[in-house]
Amino acid sequence: MTKAKSDDTDLGLYFQAAQHQPPIANEALLALVLADALAAQAAHCFPAPRAQPAVPLWRQLLAALGGWQGVGGMATAGLVGVWLGFSPPAGLDALALLAPADGLDLGQFAPAYGLDLVALEEG
Repeated sequence: MTKAKSDDTDLGLYFQAAQHQPPIANEALLALVLADALAAQAAHCFPAPRAQPAVPLWRQLLAALGGWQGVGGMATAGLVGVWLGFSPPAGLDALALLAPADGLDLGQFAPAYGLDLVALEEG
């Protein structure tokens, strides 16, 4: 096939004319495209999230403590502490006699206590 030079120049003239002329859209076509876009947009819209009601402070505290199970355990431990404080068992009195009046001396309970001072001694 032979290609004539006039075919290329004629085609170039058409391209140049198309570059200088702005495209004009039909108003009816633009209205249809806009209606279709609005319908597609409405199909994908989600309802606005509802505002969560404010959680009372006591419920936040209850959740922070582990729920009813955590509060029940803490109440039980507190009541046992109060009970032992008011009427201690006889075995706890014997432990109180072991402690000296000025504080607890760990020497009789932990024989290795104070070995770090042995290294500081001269001799």
